[in-house]
Amino acid sequence: GDAEVLKSRRSHIFEDRTLDGGVERVFSTIKSPIFDPAGKSAGVLGILRDVTDEERTRDALGTVREQLRLVVEDAPLILWATDKTGRITLSEGQALKGLGLKSGEVVGQDVFKLYRHNPRGLKSIRAALAGKQAFDIIPEAGRLLATHFMPRRDRDGKVIGMLGICRDVTDEEHTREALESAQERLRMVVSDAPVVLFALDKEGRFTLSEGRGLASIGFAPGEVVGISAFEFYRGNDGIM
Repeated sequence: GDAEVLKSRRSHIFEDRTLDGGVERVFSTIKSPIFDPAGKSAGVLGILRDVTDEERTRDALGTVREQLRLVVEDAPLILWATDKTGRITLSEGQALKGLGLKSGEVVGQDVFKLYRHNPRGLKSIRAALAGKQAFDIIPEAGRLLATHFMPRRDRDGKVIGMLGICRDVTDEEHTREALESAQERLRMVVSDAPVVLFALDKEGRFTLSEGRGLASIGFAPGEVVGISAFEFYRGNDGIM
């Protein structure tokens, strides 16, 4: 190392690993040439620093980042971030495929220009860059994204950007809407038919009571919900 410094007449950084009591230590050394008044090399000045803890922290951080990358790649999520100006700095996740995008494809672009067609999403982005958390289900490219918008801060608490976590809930929303529609159709049929539709929980309490047939026994729809069927039909051995 010293010969290389003297030959090049420039400073160099060297890393050395040694065992101390069976534990590996890492040292970083900056070596610079020393010159005499005539400009000839006269020796080497070295500054040695123990960087073991920094190395371990860096390795641990690298492991966490890799694990996070694998999780995001395999999960139906999008993890994205911007700097304080709205420039996209991160865009990863399997759910990007549903938007017709690849990992990292939009990095470097201005989020306000990229999504100028989506004022609902931009409103939440502006809120996050102003230091406020937000949540909304954002429509984008025919998909529905349940998105958390969170400000990113430095050690002093100053907002330096924002982080977004999206989950594609398109299929869930469509299923929910279909179920609600079916339930509404069933309610309308039951309300118009001379029948009584009821349901009980495992404790025997009414959770549903609908139908035009209720009027013939003196009850209104929903009137007995929450009441125990055992109490309601006490004394009626034919039903119980």
